[in-house]
Amino acid sequence: MFKRREFLRYLASGIVSLPLLGHITIASRGKGSLPFPSCTPRFPISPLKPDGLLCEYREQPVGIEARQPKFTWVMNHELPQQAQTAFQLLVDTDWNVLVASQASYWDSGKVHSDASVNVRYAGLPLEERTVYYWKVRVWDKEDKVGAWSDPQKFVTGLWDQWSALPVWASSGRFVFLRHQFVLASQAVSYAIVYITAHPSERLLGGYQLFVNGQWIGVGPGRALQAKHFYDGYDVREALHRDGVNVLGFQCYGVDTQGLLCQLEIMYEDGSRQTITSGIDWKGYNADSVFNPDGCNIPAYYCQPHESIDANALPSDWTSPSFDDSGWDSAIMGHSFSNLTAKSTYSVVLGKRNPGRLVRTAPGHLFFDFDREIMGGIELELDNDAEQYIIVRLGEELIADNMILSPLRTANLFEDVWKLRRGHQILRHHEYMQFRYGEILGLDQMLDQKNLHAWVVGYPFSDTESTFTSSNLVLNDVWDFCKYTIKATTLDLYTDTNTRERGVYEADAYITALSHYSTTREFAIQRHTLEYLLENPTWPTEWRILTVFLAYADFMATGDITFLQQCYPKLKENTLQQFINTDYLLEKPTLYDELPVRIEDIVDWPPVMRDDFEFTSINTVVNCYVCRALQLLAIIASKLGKSDDAVSLRTKHEKMKNAINTHLFDGELYIDGKTSQHRSLHANMFALAFDITPKQYQHRVAEYLIKRGMVCSVYGAQFLLEALYNAGEAQVSLDLLTAVDGNSWGDMLYNRGATTTTESWNTEQKSNMSWSHPWATAPANIIARKLMGVEPLEPGYAKIRIKPQVATTIQSASIQVPSLRGTISVAVEQSSESFQLQIHVPANIKAIVYVPKLGASHAWVTVDGLLHEGIIEDDFVCIDDVDSGEHIFIRSQRQMFLPVVNGEYVE
Repeated sequence: MFKRREFLRYLASGIVSLPLLGHITIASRGKGSLPFPSCTPRFPISPLKPDGLLCEYREQPVGIEARQPKFTWVMNHELPQQAQTAFQLLVDTDWNVLVASQASYWDSGKVHSDASVNVRYAGLPLEERTVYYWKVRVWDKEDKVGAWSDPQKFVTGLWDQWSALPVWASSGRFVFLRHQFVLASQAVSYAIVYITAHPSERLLGGYQLFVNGQWIGVGPGRALQAKHFYDGYDVREALHRDGVNVLGFQCYGVDTQGLLCQLEIMYEDGSRQTITSGIDWKGYNADSVFNPDGCNIPAYYCQPHESIDANALPSDWTSPSFDDSGWDSAIMGHSFSNLTAKSTYSVVLGKRNPGRLVRTAPGHLFFDFDREIMGGIELELDNDAEQYIIVRLGEELIADNMILSPLRTANLFEDVWKLRRGHQILRHHEYMQFRYGEILGLDQMLDQKNLHAWVVGYPFSDTESTFTSSNLVLNDVWDFCKYTIKATTLDLYTDTNTRERGVYEADAYITALSHYSTTREFAIQRHTLEYLLENPTWPTEWRILTVFLAYADFMATGDITFLQQCYPKLKENTLQQFINTDYLLEKPTLYDELPVRIEDIVDWPPVMRDDFEFTSINTVVNCYVCRALQLLAIIASKLGKSDDAVSLRTKHEKMKNAINTHLFDGELYIDGKTSQHRSLHANMFALAFDITPKQYQHRVAEYLIKRGMVCSVYGAQFLLEALYNAGEAQVSLDLLTAVDGNSWGDMLYNRGATTTTESWNTEQKSNMSWSHPWATAPANIIARKLMGVEPLEPGYAKIRIKPQVATTIQSASIQVPSLRGTISVAVEQSSESFQLQIHVPANIKAIVYVPKLGASHAWVTVDGLLHEGIIEDDFVCIDDVDSGEHIFIRSQRQMFLPVVNGEYVE
């Protein structure tokens, strides 16, 4: 990789010292030697032992639809400049056989390949409803073989082998269902529950699954027109080997009602037991328990109020000891079609105790969970008499210890619960989005033992990404946005789970970028795009964003199979039929009569459009189409559609030229061909999407800086991208760390938000939600632009590391997850030097940029040796950086010492 140069003279200059152990220490700051920040990889380094194993982009998935699943792993190597040259992968149904490094289903043998992502299964045909185990080992550049990975499992779906029947209780929207069974005398090898229900509008709780009283899961989430999804759960640990076992289900359905469940039990002697839903199960009409009445929101969907009556609630009905002889037999429910194993993780359940419990007045209890959560309240208490209480939840306070109710979004999270005498456990069925709660009418004081929240969410690892810097506000903003992704993601990316629970392209795109940046997750992004391609929304630009989402998926995963499936729809969403003879997209006058709805949005809420003037030839829309054509051309080329690729590249270039000819007035971009108005938006999208010619980028950037954050939280994503594209690191940092006005700091410090909000403040949108992940731009901007980590080749085979850390930040470090491993970047700088330490996972190449610092030469100290890079604008670029830990140094000392033959000369 590096040109090796004599470095002794440089060491003698006193700029750096190389200790015998540890990292390089910097001595040029006048404050003594400071240790360089450590870059610790996410996965523990073992000698050439693969880690981070994924099957179909999930860790140990339970229920997969793929007959030839794809495998991914992290190579891991303790030495730098390493890459995989071969692998061997084993798959078997017997754990012991696999541990012995044998396999009857697939032994790939030594495959000479550097592929460590998307390695497709090529063994004997897989069988449905079966647990498989797999492991892998790899060879390095010296043909040295490493240790086997720890085995992982994957479980195939039922595919078309459903023998269960859909069931329901004899009547009721809310129902309880039960079935008792006894295990065989043999030890259980595995037990997998496959389950689904008919989803109700935008609610999650079609079913709640209990095994022997243990709450296992909730689902199924939203369906597609051609797919109805089912979940899989491994319930082996919840079963009782001796005595009776019970499956319990709490379900909700309106017009279409039905639960479908199949439990597959495999015993160690190879025998199998299958438990299926049917009319021999027992059912109970639970409407008398929940008394669904009205809706908690007047639009979008109906989530019924749950006026729970404890007297009607059977005690311990999910436990094996419950006597269900008084229940009716189950009846046949509505049938299911196109059943498909979910391609994402199932949502998971958790518990959160209130951080604060306060009795504000007799019979008035207030509680605060410290952060916004999704879930409901669970009460466990002993009561002396029957009485009514009011349970109220909310996102915002109107006074100390007093909830704003209804919410600004018009939701009324308020229910009347009737307590019975004696012991009882009461719990909401459907999830809500909230932080605060009140209980009115209860005389006894509660504590964390008898009041908590059950929490639901998509699986999220807090440790797969980190960020810290010398700027405390920036750190808080990162944590704020990262938590928002964790706290608002369920079965699909939505605008907010408080109000619409709608799936929109713009929300999904920003959320996906931030999700990639904060945890090693690649399944729900694709699943959401699949949903949006089938259920497009109305804004013109947002339909186009599906191309952006598909390209982001491809760069993150390197997988073309999904692109092959969705390419025709992506091509349609570039709206090429509306490109006129000037190569500009021109919206027809009678667009309401078109087969597709296109209605330009520019920004939202409308007050944040910077007085944008709408015309039939809209600059913002044209910028979107231009960028989409560029990305789709890349996709077409990767798919082998060479004619399409050439055509799309040509259209992109012609549209780019047309925008700069007809929509640029010589100084700035105007809003449309017939407009004279220069909005922030027309200019920021042109600069963000690389449309602005180089000679005008500084001028456009200056205008954006002058205008400031006069766009919405959605527009902020593209304003920051535009400014970083123009090299405006300090201005971008100032926007990221502002604490007043339109800023994340204002949300955090002045308004008390714990997840990002729908708009900057209530003055801009009075009915805003306090849980909108489309405002999480900093999570991905800090990773992709400020710290500069982005994929250059699909699946992170090659990455760019180009930190744009403003000089007001003394130090910063980040860990960014990828399929190939965790990428670490740390910067420490002063007025005299810039030091960059990186960890590049094995099997990845990098191109690295360091600032010029005003010098005209291209010399950079890399791992203690001089290396001559290439000057690109204000950076020195070093290409073909191999894996491992590397330290790059550029300093004022280098500026003043001439270099001859790779040596500094005094």
